[in-house]
Amino acid sequence: MAIAQHSQPGGGHAVFALSEELATRGPSCSSGLRVDELEAGIRTFEQRPEILGRPPPSEPRAASGQPWRVAAPAAPASSSRFCPEVFVTGGQTGADSIPFTVYRRLGASVAGYLPQGFKRNDGRGREIAEEHGLQEGEGGYSWRDKANAAQSDACLAFLTTKPLTGRGTMQTVNSFVNGEYAFVVLAKPEAADHLAIAPAERGRRPVLVLWNISEERLDSFAEVLCGWLGQFRPRRLMFSGMVEDTWPGVERLGAELLLRACGSAVGTS
Repeated sequence: MAIAQHSQPGGGHAVFALSEELATRGPSCSSGLRVDELEAGIRTFEQRPEILGRPPPSEPRAASGQPWRVAAPAAPASSSRFCPEVFVTGGQTGADSIPFTVYRRLGASVAGYLPQGFKRNDGRGREIAEEHGLQEGEGGYSWRDKANAAQSDACLAFLTTKPLTGRGTMQTVNSFVNGEYAFVVLAKPEAADHLAIAPAERGRRPVLVLWNISEERLDSFAEVLCGWLGQFRPRRLMFSGMVEDTWPGVERLGAELLLRACGSAVGTS
């Protein structure tokens, strides 16, 4: 079995064509390789780089180098859509408040702790807690995050590419996938605006991260969320993400996202 190297037009690297003919007829036949042979060889080496003595592709990692298993669920048919029974929230403005206007329409309930003193950016923490049946925590924001994560089966996280944002959400994400409430930088994938992280170990829980939610992304996000919920079927789903001041509209957009992803699961549109 022999390997011939060919330059890829317009590219700065080489691709490899595999041909049994080279083993018997020598390198002079390389210019006669058919396109289908070249393509077959390329696919072989993309799928099995170890043939060339190269290591297989590495696992996706956080910016810190922490390996995670990445899930890529397909959206199920409408008849198999799934809606969690409980939305767990810390009661803050923004992403935490996403379920408040829609959970009853979806046949769900809400639960969770606010920080001690019912802290909330707009000062309405106690009012929000009384209206939706949330509880006062025994500590600050990190205590709240850990207590809410402990009672949840999965996490839906919202991040932005704005600098110096998302630290608390990234800590929460790490508690689900690695079992430790620690700051691990989570970088947005270059070619996507979402990341589904499957539990790497027994006892860990799945996370779906969505970046820069907007009107234009709602349909694609709804499809991703629908598929992810259908795959993992979490009974209790925690929300984590930026406050309203950081990303104006996140509460309204997130509520619409829930209706699009979960609505038909309970006969709502």
